[in-house]
Amino acid sequence: NFTYNYSCVKAFELWGSNNPSRDGSWEGWTKIGAFNSFKPSGTPVGTLTAEDIAYGYTNGEDFEMPFTPPAYRYIRFKTTETWAVGANQVTISELSFWGEF
Repeated sequence: NFTYNYSCVKAFELWGSNNPSRDGSWEGWTKIGAFNSFKPSGTPVGTLTAEDIAYGYTNGEDFEMPFTPPAYRYIRFKTTETWAVGANQVTISELSFWGEF
């Protein structure tokens, strides 16, 4: 069970672009927002309550955009923190985008 543990994403940013740089740099990207995963119990990493499991594992976690961004052809996901301190990898199970952009 990786929920709120190991290399799961704790904090991330979303960036959008219609004309990204070919060299992989951040030139041409616009930051859409910064987001943080929420652990209901607030217990230390490695400890899960029934509420944590229901919120983050069973139901999944939703992140709402703070505004309506312009339409972007490309989305870039940037992990800024994982639940494990010093992790050198990231675990993502699913990303779904809903709404009109």
